[in-house]
Amino acid sequence: MFPKINPAETSAWEALIVHQTQMKKVQLKDLFKNDSHLKMVKYRF
Repeated sequence: MFPKINPAETSAWEALIVHQTQMKKVQLKDLFKNDSHLKMVKYRF
């Protein structure tokens, strides 16, 4: 059986909160803007 761990009290959770704060204002289209794999695919935002 697994130990009872509150995920909100882990270092991974803290890292997730930091990442969420950094990515809060990033738009999905900006993440794909310079992706060379998508140059062959047509998409619109």
